[in-house]
Amino acid sequence: EVAIQAPQNGQKLVYRAEYTLESRDFDADRQAILAAVKEQGGYVSMEQNTGRKPAQYGENGRNTQIEARIPSENYEAFCAKLETVGEVLHKNSSVEDVSEQYYDTESRISFLELRYAKLEEHLKQAEKMEDIITLEKEMAQILTDLDILKGEKRHMDSQVQYSTIS
Repeated sequence: EVAIQAPQNGQKLVYRAEYTLESRDFDADRQAILAAVKEQGGYVSMEQNTGRKPAQYGENGRNTQIEARIPSENYEAFCAKLETVGEVLHKNSSVEDVSEQYYDTESRISFLELRYAKLEEHLKQAEKMEDIITLEKEMAQILTDLDILKGEKRHMDSQVQYSTIS
């Protein structure tokens, strides 16, 4: 079982949990889960319902898959609430430290921004058309790389800020 811990020295931690629950009252338990998501400041990022209410003994019944994104500081409280809904048949939890990747990405962004600024200065002083074209081509590539890296950083920020519980 993974307990939430306060990140130390700027650690970037990503929490995930998976549960399989068996319910005696599908509708009430589903509503309890959705209410707990809302109560903890989270949101449902995916929900899939299958089956139907059993009409005869032995029918499979209904099944729902819910993926919730919960603020990381509320991870433990949400998991504790979830464990009171139905019977827990399976639980898997993990924490991933993405600090190294995160700070590498930040460094690469800073380096590329600095490089872009230097190229801008060279562009202002460039007189030959071939130099201008070369500089603009390199600047365009840097902008593309920056866009990708900033997207990766935003994704990591989202993963750190909101735990994923299925």
